[in-house]
Amino acid sequence: VFAILGLRSMYFLLAGALGYFRCLTVGLSVVLVFFGLKMLLAPHGPTTRWYQIQISTLTSLIVVATILLISIALSIAIARPEKNEPQIKTDARSNDKSV
Repeated sequence: VFAILGLRSMYFLLAGALGYFRCLTVGLSVVLVFFGLKMLLAPHGPTTRWYQIQISTLTSLIVVATILLISIALSIAIARPEKNEPQIKTDARSNDKSV
């Protein structure tokens, strides 16, 4: 999304953050679906049809920011319980089958 909009630095920031935030890819795909629907619903032509609506820029910005914040919050919430779970460490010698 950010690469298309010309915000390359934001694109590289999010590309680097994908490893840390699991749900960010889902959030970005929802943002792309939102923009696709916005383009389909935008009035284009001399007459406006019943299904064509104009979504303001501020509304789009709020929707995108909300989707990204929810996906980041879910990623953090999912990662927290994983950190609290006890790690089972295996000893390399216990896997040795030689007697």
